[in-house]
Amino acid sequence: MNEPTTPQTPSSRRRIPWMVTLPFLVFVLIAIAWSLFWWQSADALKAQLDKVPARTADTGWRVDWESFSMSGFPFRLDSHFKDVTVGADASEMRWSTPEVHAIVLPIKPDHVLIDLPEEQRIASRDPSKAVILEKGFARVSYVPVEQAPAGRLALDFQNVTLDQGADADTRRRLGTIERLELHTRPAPHRADGDDRAEAALPLAAFDIALTVNGIELDDNALRSLGLDRLSAALLSPEGSSLKAIGRFRPLPDLDALAEAPGPALAAWAEQGGVLEIHQGMLKSGEATA
Repeated sequence: MNEPTTPQTPSSRRRIPWMVTLPFLVFVLIAIAWSLFWWQSADALKAQLDKVPARTADTGWRVDWESFSMSGFPFRLDSHFKDVTVGADASEMRWSTPEVHAIVLPIKPDHVLIDLPEEQRIASRDPSKAVILEKGFARVSYVPVEQAPAGRLALDFQNVTLDQGADADTRRRLGTIERLELHTRPAPHRADGDDRAEAALPLAAFDIALTVNGIELDDNALRSLGLDRLSAALLSPEGSSLKAIGRFRPLPDLDALAEAPGPALAAWAEQGGVLEIHQGMLKSGEATA
């Protein structure tokens, strides 16, 4: 004999479909809202990037690229630049690269990650003096800091090869580096007689940490460039390494530094520029300083 069953009321029959469809509808609404947010963020970022060449031209710098595209939906804002060139109007030096890949998260639009391709070129009007930098991995991270002239910068280059020459037929090897890491960040500076709390001090100084491992330089190439002392200090069959941690203040004039690095650094020092080395190590072969 069949057991008696409880009849379903109309309200219970209607409740079951809503229990299934409600989470799906919520998911669809969230997906639509996030898609709109991503496209708005992408449009805002593209509008800012379109203004970069004109803004940099007003400051004496020139930033150009051949083409630009965006991707990364739904979680990232990926900007792809082709044939990028950066230089100062007053300087003959230009940095160029066939491609730059910049990554931004929509929820952290100020934090920029930049992946660089294998080849970078630093050239002047004389093509024979161009320096070509090739590496297996290169990433740059930058986060702006409020009330500071520059933000937090991190560079990580691995398996670097340095060549010089206009083309493949005239290239000569300058040296190789296993890994180069550079980190800078703004830091509070306390002037003489300033008794304010550290949180209230101006961000007028910059901490810097530099680590270079596996330096192997070509002696003849460096001597031909007039870098005899650098060659003598770092040249070793076993390779060399360099580590330095310090602080400098204030930030040098970047425009003057690009135009003429030597005079710009001399003027910076005359105006009270200070570089403090808290920790330094140079290892060349078995010798350590």
